[in-house]
Amino acid sequence: MIPPLRLLRDTPIPGINEFVENAIANIRCVEDITPELIASIRREIRRNLAIPAFPVTMNKFLEWQAKQPPGSLQGFDYDARQGRLLLRPQEPDPACGALKGILTWFHTAIDRLGDDNSRSWSIVQGEPYMLTNNIDMIKRPQTALINANQRWPLMVVHVENNETEEEVLDNAKQWLYGTNGEVQLVIVITIHEQDAPPYDGSWLHGFEKKLVGVAHDHDGLVIASFSDGYQETGNLLVGCDGSRSIVRNFLVGEDFGKPTDIDLGMMNHAACGYTAEQAVLLRKYHPIGKIAYHPDYHGNFLLTALDCSNQEKPEEWKFQIQHCWWGPPYLDDLKDPKTRLEFYKARCFKMCEPFRTAGVALPEDEILPLDQSQQWAPIQWNNHHGTVTLAGDAAHSMLPHRGQGLNNAMRDVAELFCAIKKTILGQVTLETGVTSYETAMRPRGVRDVELSLETAKKMRLSDLMESPFVKMGFAKQETWKDNRDES
Repeated sequence: MIPPLRLLRDTPIPGINEFVENAIANIRCVEDITPELIASIRREIRRNLAIPAFPVTMNKFLEWQAKQPPGSLQGFDYDARQGRLLLRPQEPDPACGALKGILTWFHTAIDRLGDDNSRSWSIVQGEPYMLTNNIDMIKRPQTALINANQRWPLMVVHVENNETEEEVLDNAKQWLYGTNGEVQLVIVITIHEQDAPPYDGSWLHGFEKKLVGVAHDHDGLVIASFSDGYQETGNLLVGCDGSRSIVRNFLVGEDFGKPTDIDLGMMNHAACGYTAEQAVLLRKYHPIGKIAYHPDYHGNFLLTALDCSNQEKPEEWKFQIQHCWWGPPYLDDLKDPKTRLEFYKARCFKMCEPFRTAGVALPEDEILPLDQSQQWAPIQWNNHHGTVTLAGDAAHSMLPHRGQGLNNAMRDVAELFCAIKKTILGQVTLETGVTSYETAMRPRGVRDVELSLETAKKMRLSDLMESPFVKMGFAKQETWKDNRDES
C-alpha cells in the first residue's frame, strides 16, 4: 500500500479538473488502477500528465500489466526510474499526425528482449528518440550513436507504418545483436496500422509546421498557433525558433525583438557534387574543418565536412562552405545569384587549397545564399508565470566567429531541463524554475554575443595579426599557455 496520490499544490497544473484530482487521490496501490479509470482520466486531461510519488517496482507494474486485457492500457505508462504514472490525452499526440501514430513504450518487446539476452533492462520514459530515414533499405545499427561512455546508449528502430508489432519486435532484436552489446535502452515506435495513410515521407521533412502566434487561454495554458490553423496547448512553450523568433517577439515585442544588423556579409552553404578527387582534397590537412583569411577581403573562409559517412564514395560527401566579409559588396550588390556565384568563385580563386577548389569547382547553376549578419542579446521579459521562455538562437543569436552558438544552446537545454525537473518533483513552482533558468542564461548570452562580435571585428586586417586567431588559432587555451611559457 502507498499513500493516496495527490497533485502537489505548490506545483499547479492548469487544466486538471476536480474529477481528475479525485480519481488520482483514490489510487492507493497499483490494483486500484483499472482500464476504465485510465480511459476516464484520459478523456478529461488536455495535455500529457505525469503523476509523481508512485513507488512501485517495474516488476510489480509489469505483473499487473500482464493481467489487463490486450490494448486496454493505451495512453498509460509507468516511469520506474522517477516513480511516475504517465498518461496522454485521448487524442493522439499531434507530433505524430503525419503518420496518425502514437509514440509508446513497447513493454512486451523490451521484456522479451531481456529474456533472450539475459540482461537487466530498464525502461526510461521521456528520453529522446530518433527515426532512421533509410526507407526500403536494409536496417543497420547506427553504431556511431553507440558510445560506451554514455549513460544511456541508444538503439534506434526504424518502423514503417504497415509493420506489425511482431515485425517491430524482430527488428528490435536485429538491431540489438548488431550493436556493441552494451545497449541498455531500446526505443521502439509503434504505429496505428488501420488509421495510417500511405507513407508520404513526412518524417524525413519534419512536421511541416510554421509558428505564427502565441497566446494564453483562460486556464493559464499557453497556446501555440500554426499557419495551417492547428493549435497546440501546454504548460510551457520554449521558443527555439531561431534568430528571428516569433516567440521572442511575443515576449518583448517586435521592436525590441528585432535583431541588430551587423555590417558583415555572409555566405553559408551546404555543397556537394564534387568529384572523388576534389572531395578528398577538401578534407586534406584536417578531416573536419579549416579556416583561412585573405588580406584583401577583410574576412574569413570556412570549410568543414558535413557528411562523409560513406568512406567508399567521396563523391557523395557534403561540405559546408562559408565566407564572410566586412563592408562592400553589400546584399543589394549581389542580388543576382549568378553575380553572387561569380563573386565567390573569384575570391576563392585567390585562396590556397583546399579553399580554392571548394569554390571554383562549384557548378555554374549553384545558388549561394547571402545574408546580412545579425545578433540579438537577451533582455528582461515577462515569462507569463513561467509559461513562455527562450533558448538557443532565439534567446541569444550571435555571430559564428567563436563557435559558441551551439555550446550556449546545449547549456540552455541542460539548465532548463534541471529547472523543469525541479518543478515536476515539486521542489519549485514552474514560474520559479523558469525564472531561475532565465536569470542564469541572460548574462551568459549577453557576454557571448558581445565576445563573438569582438572576435569578428578582429578579422579586419589592422587587428588580425594581434588577434587570437593568429596568435593561438583554435587550440585549447591551456595548451597555448603551456607552449607559450616553454618558449
